[in-house]
Amino acid sequence: MYFLNLKNISFSYQNSIKQLFNSINHSFSNGWTAIIGPNGSGKSTLLKLIEKSIYPNSGTISPNLTTFLCKQDNAEDLPKLFYDPDIINSPQTHELLSKLEIKEDWGFKWDNLSGGEKKRCMVANAICTNSQVLLVDEMANHLDKYSLNLLSNELKKYSGIGIIISHDIDFLDSICKTTLILEPTKQSTQLFYFNTKPSIALKEKDSFINDLKKKKNENMKELNKLKIYREIEKNNIQTSKKRLSKKNINPKDHSTAAKIDGARISGKDKKAGDKISTINSKIDKKAREVESITSINKHEIKIEIPSIKFHKSNILSLEENSIEFYNNSLIINHPNLNIENNDRIIIEGNNGVGKSSLINHIINHLKEKGISHYYIAQEYSNKERIKIKQNVLNLDKENQSIAISNAFLLGVNPVDIFNNEILSPGENQKLLYSLAFLNKTPILILDEPTNYLDIVAIKALIEAINKYDGALIAVTHDKYFSSAIAKKIWYLEKTENICNLNECIINSFL
Repeated sequence: MYFLNLKNISFSYQNSIKQLFNSINHSFSNGWTAIIGPNGSGKSTLLKLIEKSIYPNSGTISPNLTTFLCKQDNAEDLPKLFYDPDIINSPQTHELLSKLEIKEDWGFKWDNLSGGEKKRCMVANAICTNSQVLLVDEMANHLDKYSLNLLSNELKKYSGIGIIISHDIDFLDSICKTTLILEPTKQSTQLFYFNTKPSIALKEKDSFINDLKKKKNENMKELNKLKIYREIEKNNIQTSKKRLSKKNINPKDHSTAAKIDGARISGKDKKAGDKISTINSKIDKKAREVESITSINKHEIKIEIPSIKFHKSNILSLEENSIEFYNNSLIINHPNLNIENNDRIIIEGNNGVGKSSLINHIINHLKEKGISHYYIAQEYSNKERIKIKQNVLNLDKENQSIAISNAFLLGVNPVDIFNNEILSPGENQKLLYSLAFLNKTPILILDEPTNYLDIVAIKALIEAINKYDGALIAVTHDKYFSSAIAKKIWYLEKTENICNLNECIINSFL
């Protein structure tokens, strides 16, 4: 049995005005723990701290266990399982590759693999390291349900400390028995631990936060009552002082003067002062109680995608055809296809069936006809990410401010945009969305748009797409996303190297 202990961990990024973690404590043990939280709450940062690729400002992480981080972006370099002799020659590796349906020649055509196929290889590579702590960031990105099932079956067998981030709650439920939820507050990120699977933990967290809010409201009411009571007592003291004053009595009225002297000697005014002091102490105590109750920020996003109507109802027509890719190693057969104004087309199919290839084929036709479009791919190289960030920095001040504000809403720290040479894959995608919100286009094309978004951002994107007055084509495995926007489904089904496309029209009343 292993234990990994985080003790009084504090961390903030350089030049950041907010502390991300402030003296957090947690202990991980064998088995899988899900980490859930909105963008910007520090999920990936927490994994990097555990991996020790970055270090806390204070606190300790112990003991020193062997750790491997499977990052959220697909590696540009070939995973070791394709070239390291110690891994290649292991019987366990051959058994794992067989179970995950990873072919040995994939190493020779790495650049042509789909995002899902690469992700499968990366997770297999992580398992082959036999680390005591296995960290997996955004596991479900790029993967179809079939591939997720293959991987979940293998991850269940892992006997060390497993920590995994994903927005796919169904997948997390299949392997995780404990859950750590990260919630941003005004001061820093708060950790909530639940000894149960994520779907139940989220409900328990909501109930817990509602109880916190209720408790805080009750304490605020008590605090306000004490403040009102203090004002009443202050007024009583002022009235008492006037009553005990000899200023306005007749100097010859010795009886009244004697009564006032008696009241003063009895200390009634001192008792009133002591009462105020007691009330002040109660107010201070109650105020501290109110302050100690964490205030969870309500994470809301409102975004808008500008559009411009295409001059015809039909944007693009593709006649029935067979498209050849990769020297005939993949052939896609499709019927007559039409892309209309206000279309919402979802392209579905398992990993490796040619969804991204079909997207590129459509984009080439749009370019040939000079039709304006905006495309966000599912992956970008380091060189491309540097260029995208530079595009934002080259904008005029007004548009740059808008772009960075939109990126911030999606969970990107503006400091990272200015200070980091290369943004993370998730930050890069959100920056591309923020640029999309600046450009008017009649057709928006998205390849796996929800890969790096939390559920709040996904809901905001769905709402923006439903208001978008142009056509949309999206490749996605996210059923929640597709069911909310789809008007047409293009489903790709592959047999050997032949892939057939079938179109399904979704009735408007559905």
